[in-house]
Amino acid sequence: MTTDIRASLVTPDTVETRIGTLKFVDGFPDDATARRFTTNLDFQRGLQAYLTSLPPRFDPGFSRKLR
Repeated sequence: MTTDIRASLVTPDTVETRIGTLKFVDGFPDDATARRFTTNLDFQRGLQAYLTSLPPRFDPGFSRKLR
């Protein structure tokens, strides 16, 4: 007895994205894909930290408080 699995629930073997081709084996990322995920997540977190820090930098009152 087998249960049919919907095609929308199955992870494809490869996925083309803006960060490159992601490869999966039985639904799990291979080593290169996992590194891409980690590298991309680090970049996104760094960019978010930078963008979050921008508004206070351009506030003259904030600059005076640092002195």
